[in-house]
Amino acid sequence: MTKILALLLCLAFTLCTADHSYSLAASESGNSDHRLMNPALSTLPALPGADDDDAFFDDYTPLHGDGSLVIGAVPMYFHYNGFTWFNNTGYMAILGSPKNNILIAYGENDDLLLDSSLKTVRVNIQVGGNATLWDRFLRLPLEIFIPIQLNMGYQYLSPDISEMDMGSEYGFSDDSMNFLNVNLGAGLGATFTMPLESIPLLGTHLSIDSYFVRSPGVMVHLVSDDSSPWGQANRDNEVGIAVSNDFLLQARLHRFLESNIGLSAGVRFSGLNWSTDDFNFADLMSAFTGDDVPDNRMDYTTFFIGLNW
Repeated sequence: MTKILALLLCLAFTLCTADHSYSLAASESGNSDHRLMNPALSTLPALPGADDDDAFFDDYTPLHGDGSLVIGAVPMYFHYNGFTWFNNTGYMAILGSPKNNILIAYGENDDLLLDSSLKTVRVNIQVGGNATLWDRFLRLPLEIFIPIQLNMGYQYLSPDISEMDMGSEYGFSDDSMNFLNVNLGAGLGATFTMPLESIPLLGTHLSIDSYFVRSPGVMVHLVSDDSSPWGQANRDNEVGIAVSNDFLLQARLHRFLESNIGLSAGVRFSGLNWSTDDFNFADLMSAFTGDDVPDNRMDYTTFFIGLNW
């Protein structure tokens, strides 16, 4: 019995303290939702008209995921050792979210240097997160953040040596070039989200995402065979500095036609410059600041459309 009385006394004291705290807070701020004054009252229902600002912002908080699968056309460009090896439009697919995704692209054209056909494959894995600066910038449904990204890429180019006179004359057997890059960087991004109350059939919310990230890193050219025609003077793998620029602008329509899927469309750009010289930290910082950008370059611009969930 003593324990029960003590418990009741503690509960009464808590409620009285909470009520007193609410009275003080209400007189100072005019906030009528006293559930926030004490955890003991957090389960009570909100009073009518409580915290209209929070109710307003809740309307702009969508309940949806960030997953998507998009496809599209991708103009690709590859310039290495003073020659443009590839400059044509291919096809690509991206699976994932704006922060974490994998891109696979494929293209082919007549080789611009050796008068032969050439195929290329690009695989890029992007992993990262956002450091939020403002959840509701200027009290709008606009999030401002710093995107932090780790980009890992693989580029494969394969000219058809059998179509070239030099291939049969010198007996080249390894007809591919392989490049690996790893870059880590940060930038600035924003996401604007608004409800579609007037046209609910089109979806519950519309999100517009945008970011720009600049990333220093390293590029490795894998020289796999002495019979390769690329870079005859150097048989070792090339390990040089690399700097990448990544830009995304996309619109996501969530829960299209009141279903669990939505529509996504947008554009994504990625450009990477790298050096064939030995890796040097001072050169990397010079390239990152734009003082001395290497001439070797690969880039792609993706125009895509697809589904999100």
